[in-house]
Amino acid sequence: GVVFYDGFLAKDDVLINLCNYSSYIYLSSSGAALYVEVIARGRINFTFEYNTTPKGLDCPARQSKCGDMICLPSELWCDNEADCYHGEDEQSCGPCGKDEIRCGNGQCINGILQCNGRYECDDGSDENDCGSKTVPSSQTVYMSHKQGQQDDSQLHSYLHLSTVCQSKTEITLNCSKKACGEQSPSLMVPYIIGGTQAYKGQWPWVVAVRKGNNFICGGTLISDRWVITAGHCVESVLSLPHMVSIVTGTTMKNGIDGHVIRVSEIIMNPDYNFIYKADISLLFLQRPITFDDYTKPICLSNTLQHIPRDSICYTAGWGLTDPKDAKLQKRSNDLMYAKAFMWTNSKCSLAYSSEINDGMVCAGILAGKGGDTCQGDSGGPLMCTNNDGTWQLVGVTSWGGGICGKSTLPGVYTRVAKFDTWIKTVTSIRDHNHNTKCDFEEQGICSLQDISVGNFMWTKRKAGWTLGGQPLTDSTTRTSKGHYVYADTYMVQANQSNNAVLKHRLNDNGREKCLTFSYKFFNNNCLKLSVVDVRNDGVQHELWELSYISGDWMEAAIAIASPVTEIHVVASRIITHFDGGVAIDDIEVLNKTCNEWCLKFNGDNFPSGTKAKLTSSILHSSGPRCFRLVYKLCHQNANYLSVLVGYVFNDIKFYGSSLWTRSVGNIDCSVWSKGHVDIPSIALDHVIAIQVERGYQSDSVYIDDIMLQSGNCFK
Repeated sequence: GVVFYDGFLAKDDVLINLCNYSSYIYLSSSGAALYVEVIARGRINFTFEYNTTPKGLDCPARQSKCGDMICLPSELWCDNEADCYHGEDEQSCGPCGKDEIRCGNGQCINGILQCNGRYECDDGSDENDCGSKTVPSSQTVYMSHKQGQQDDSQLHSYLHLSTVCQSKTEITLNCSKKACGEQSPSLMVPYIIGGTQAYKGQWPWVVAVRKGNNFICGGTLISDRWVITAGHCVESVLSLPHMVSIVTGTTMKNGIDGHVIRVSEIIMNPDYNFIYKADISLLFLQRPITFDDYTKPICLSNTLQHIPRDSICYTAGWGLTDPKDAKLQKRSNDLMYAKAFMWTNSKCSLAYSSEINDGMVCAGILAGKGGDTCQGDSGGPLMCTNNDGTWQLVGVTSWGGGICGKSTLPGVYTRVAKFDTWIKTVTSIRDHNHNTKCDFEEQGICSLQDISVGNFMWTKRKAGWTLGGQPLTDSTTRTSKGHYVYADTYMVQANQSNNAVLKHRLNDNGREKCLTFSYKFFNNNCLKLSVVDVRNDGVQHELWELSYISGDWMEAAIAIASPVTEIHVVASRIITHFDGGVAIDDIEVLNKTCNEWCLKFNGDNFPSGTKAKLTSSILHSSGPRCFRLVYKLCHQNANYLSVLVGYVFNDIKFYGSSLWTRSVGNIDCSVWSKGHVDIPSIALDHVIAIQVERGYQSDSVYIDDIMLQSGNCFK
């Protein structure tokens, strides 16, 4: 045990007698000495810290007194944990009145007393960061702009008093706090002494990152479209963003009361090397988030500022709450949080006997107080408050050694401020990119935007094999290292009928444009690809459509007539009981007319009756379909254009009679005609063929925009 005496000798008054005690306590002597007696049969770990501040003096700034006159940081008051020896810091912590504000030590005062030039809170927190410039209200005051660099944290440092208004311009200033890092005061609930289970809305920026329906890591919301998490959390799903989603507005890992938003792109820091370097990544969300009391972004720590040792911060996550549960992988379904004290990197390096680089920051328990992150908390935040009371993201949970919560081994976090430039560069490129050409080899998807309303959506992919299937190469590099955007039905339920819509904004200059891109269908013929324009009046027109075509990457060129404000590339599901996908690459809008391409049959130098066939790949669908094409025929009976069905037996094709035939088109040979024919339900393997037969005159036949759709031509 350990006995503390209030004086120089063991005969003096006993302050406290400890036995089998493992925690952190504060003591104060009545005089200039403390006598400590340690009684032990074996080894004992004992840390003793002291200061010589005479008892009874006021606490330093931002600190408050416990009942035993010990000063503690104001942040420890009303934080759900008893830090004063007798728990005074957690007493009287109920909600303040309607017009009251809470001081840093939990005291409630009338809100009108804040920033009035006098200390009303016992810890003086009501006058922190007021930054005011007061003058008698009966005077008219002119302010002029100061020259030179000023302190950008205080508005009045930019101005000085003047006797005249030189610009003769009157302005009005409205001050507001940053739209980040704030908890909703309306959600504050009575504190639970010693509790570490978060209530809904307490940490509104903490999100759960999932693969399918399985939790993989925590994350932190930094805007309405961006989430920060650890790189090692999403390394295995880097090429599978369509399988990743986040859950917001909930404290439950299963997300039953939250909102699920899918991820359209995962961006790793270019210097990422597992947990050893730059363990940070950004998730771009498929659609913007609507903020409310339960979902808000946190502020970013934007400088390599020194965070003082013993600064009080918090971690939060759905990881293990008991190290004994590690083998069972038993993680909490409730969001848990813990207090964490900052460690210097030098002390952290000594604890791990290895270098902690400047891209890392350490935090953990200190002499029995606070908490630490455990397995399953990866990707979650290390968050601290700024001087103005808003929360900032200081670290991203990366790794830790030994037993969770062991005082000699703190948690190690990725230092967010180190990557501030990279974060802002990536997010600003995406939010302000207006490129008219995109091959998807750089970060982001240029000026394109997925506006799908459901789980069937466009996501950026890296080429290569995946479980759900996708093209093995891209169109740009023709290798598995390239990228494209892809929409597939692998994660979409059959009864979900939404379209995958990729939006491209246009600057209309009154001239015709040409939209070009490469496309490739994958797997079954269950999808249709189309291009739709959106005009100034909001009316949409379908410009081009194409159903499944097997083969390698193909090119499309679609004329865009002015005035058009947007172009939508749309993937639609036409057969629900099959899965498939379609990829888009090398998309570009050209400020010129398109070069027209089509198929041409020329009967010159061929005798009458000569036939040419263009056949599809072998088809297996048994449902009714509609076959469409556009064509040009001129002279009557010069050629015959037909659509036939051929049946396949042992790789031999047997063609039936014509289902559709034309021998004459428009009188004006420059005009295209439209054709369509119903293909009946066929259970056998078959092909669809376009046949041109040479007539009695020499002439040419042109065909274009061939398409096979599910269902009848007229429903």
